[in-house]
Amino acid sequence: MTTEIDGQALSGIEVTLDGSSLRLHVIDTAGRKAMLKLPADCISSLIMSLPNADARALRLRHKDESLRTVFPVRSTIVERSTDPDIYIVTIGTPDAFQVSFGLSPSQCRSIWERVETAEASGESMRRFN
Repeated sequence: MTTEIDGQALSGIEVTLDGSSLRLHVIDTAGRKAMLKLPADCISSLIMSLPNADARALRLRHKDESLRTVFPVRSTIVERSTDPDIYIVTIGTPDAFQVSFGLSPSQCRSIWERVETAEASGESMRRFN
C-alpha cells in the first residue's frame, strides 16, 4: 500500500547533523505537517530529477513546449579540477542556490563562441553536446 500525502507547501528541508539523511517537511492540504526522511544518497537523485520534472510540469500546465524555469545568476566561479582536463564551473543565484558543472576546455570555448554568435546576430543560442 502506498501512502500519498497531498502536499500544499514545502515548509523546510533539513540535513541531519551527521549528514546521513535528508528530511523534507511539507504542509498537506488539510494544514497538517508531514515529513519524508530519505537517505543522503537520494539527494543527488533529487537534484538530477527535479529540473526535468519542473520543466515537464510547467510545459504541461501552460501547454507551451518553449517554457523553462530561468534563474538569475549572481555569481560564477571557475576553478581547476584535480583532473587537468576539467574546469569546475559553479553558478549561484541570489537566493543561495548553487550548482557545479565539470566542463572541458572545448566545452567552455563552445559556450563562449555561441554567446558571441548570438550577441552578434541577435539570435537565440543553439544547443550543444
